[in-house]
Amino acid sequence: MAKKPTTTRTRKTEFEDFDVNAALTNNILSTVKLDIKHKNETQKNLTNAIKKNDVVICTGPSGTGKTILSVFEAITLLKNQPEIYKEIKLVKSITQLKNEDLGILPGDEKEKLKFQMMSFLDAFYKLIGESTTTKLIDAGLVNFEVFGSIRGRSFTNAILIIDEFQNITHDNAKTFLTRFSDNTKVIVLGDSGQIDIKDKKQSSLSLLSEKVKNNPIEGVEVVEFLESDIVRHRLTNYFINIFKEEPKRNSFVPIEEAPKRPIKIIKKLNFIDKLKKFFN
Repeated sequence: MAKKPTTTRTRKTEFEDFDVNAALTNNILSTVKLDIKHKNETQKNLTNAIKKNDVVICTGPSGTGKTILSVFEAITLLKNQPEIYKEIKLVKSITQLKNEDLGILPGDEKEKLKFQMMSFLDAFYKLIGESTTTKLIDAGLVNFEVFGSIRGRSFTNAILIIDEFQNITHDNAKTFLTRFSDNTKVIVLGDSGQIDIKDKKQSSLSLLSEKVKNNPIEGVEVVEFLESDIVRHRLTNYFINIFKEEPKRNSFVPIEEAPKRPIKIIKKLNFIDKLKKFFN
C-alpha cells in the first residue's frame, strides 16, 4: 500500500498576528504621560466631541486652545487605540499671507513645510516634548500634508487634523470631507476672523458650520469658541477687538447748501430800446 504523502503543519507562532506599527507606537509613547486641564466648558465640549464623533468642526478666535486640545486627543487615540489608528495626519492650506514670501525661507520643500506646520509642532512639543515628537515623525506615525496633496486620495485608520479651514473654498471643502474612509477621525479647525484668501465670500468655514447645524447627523458635531473663551493671554482679546474690520462708512458726504441769495431779474432790452437809450 502506498504511503500517504506527509504534510508539514506550520505551528502558529507568537509573531503571526504581530502588529509592528502598534508595537512601535506603544514603544515610543509608553513613557509619555498625557495630561491637560480644561480652562472652560467649551474646551470640555471640544474634548468630548472628539471622543464620540467621527467629524468635529471647531471654530473660534485664536488663543482658545483649539489646536492643543485637538493634538492632545489625537496623541491619546494613537497611544490607546493603535489597532485602529495608525497615524496622525496634520493638514494645512498653504495660503501666503500679504507681503510674505515663502520662497525666501531657507531649506528645501520639507523644511519649508515644517515651518508652515509650526502651530501643530508647538502643540506637540508642549505636550510630549520635541524628542518624542521627532521620533513619531521619523516613524511615520505623524505626517504633514498640504491641502493640495489630498485630491484623489482616500485615508483610512488615521486621525486627520486640518487647520486654517477658513482659507478653504467651498469646492475644496467638499474635496477634503469626502476623502476619509473607515476608522478615520477628522478634526476641522478654523477662525473666520482670519480669512486670508482674496475672495472672503468663498471661505467655507462659516457656511459649513451652519449647514451642519441645520442638518444634524450622528457622528458630526460643531463646537464654537467665543472671544470669552480666549485663554492665551489677557491682552489677546484686546488686540483681536482693535483689529476688527471697521464697518464701511458711507463714502457720500452731502455738501452743505449755500445760503440762498436773492435772484436779480435782468430785463432784456430789445434792439429798438437799445437805440433809444444810445441817442438819448
